[in-house]
Amino acid sequence: MMMRFSMKSIPPLYSLRAFEMAARKNSFTKAADQLNLTQSAISQHVKNLESFYDKKLFYRHKGKLELTPFGVEKYAELSKAFLIIENMHRASKAPDSHLKIKTPTSLTNRFLIKRVNAYNLREAPKKIEISSHWMEVDTIDFASENFDAAIVLSDGKFPDNCFCQHLFPEWLIPINDSYEGIDISQVRDLLRTLEMIHSSQDKSDWGMWAAKTIGVDELNLDRGMTFDTIDQGMTAAQHGVGVAIGDLTMISEEINSGRAKPLANIAVHSGKDYYLVSPRYSAEAEFIHDFGEFLRSNIPCLIDNDLQYIR
Repeated sequence: MMMRFSMKSIPPLYSLRAFEMAARKNSFTKAADQLNLTQSAISQHVKNLESFYDKKLFYRHKGKLELTPFGVEKYAELSKAFLIIENMHRASKAPDSHLKIKTPTSLTNRFLIKRVNAYNLREAPKKIEISSHWMEVDTIDFASENFDAAIVLSDGKFPDNCFCQHLFPEWLIPINDSYEGIDISQVRDLLRTLEMIHSSQDKSDWGMWAAKTIGVDELNLDRGMTFDTIDQGMTAAQHGVGVAIGDLTMISEEINSGRAKPLANIAVHSGKDYYLVSPRYSAEAEFIHDFGEFLRSNIPCLIDNDLQYIR
């Protein structure tokens, strides 16, 4: 016997998709751009969905959107559902011989290039193709970005529809090309005269390190050179420009070879770690996990590790 559904029992798919994208982007305009619709069309789709459920999905405050509790519930359900549909579509396509992975610029330059090349030289089931991106905050949206996985610096709080592999923590350490492993009291004095190098516009790296070592009040964070990435900051320090905060994992090979010198033997955890993140229902899960395990087994270590680690 053929089952028949009332037209009113299931809301229109295009209205569901419009709402899901508006909730994801927190904007009707951005959702319209993503779906190649007009802003008014997105708005109408959401209104139709609200009429269907007879409940509000968004609060609207002077042009700003905020999900209602009901909207939060529906968005969580729909984001999972559309991700499953997307993965079904990918699985039905001819298998790709590459995994496309989004990566942060500094990590790519300092850590990944060498290791991805080594991984691809093995008889790996799939080759890795990395796409480096400068991100003020590391993010990935698998619904709108065409990647199989991403490596991000994060506090580890990911949506339920994501699977993550922990790679390594971010340890911050001051580096330069002249002084090495000096006493913390001497660091205070030197930082009043040495050129400070900042690796982000908010100068947060120095602030985090100083807060757990010499005290933020001991530093004038307003002075010094400012770069966009930690890689640029570390390169400037290695070239004698001044002293920068480096990422221990990224710089450890240079420290071992003497091309970079830790100003003080104290590494401070930034509060974030690197993760390999992928869609939870990905057809590529086995291959992504294999790559993650390869990275975890190829993290460099310091030869003479007399560092103090502070969390």
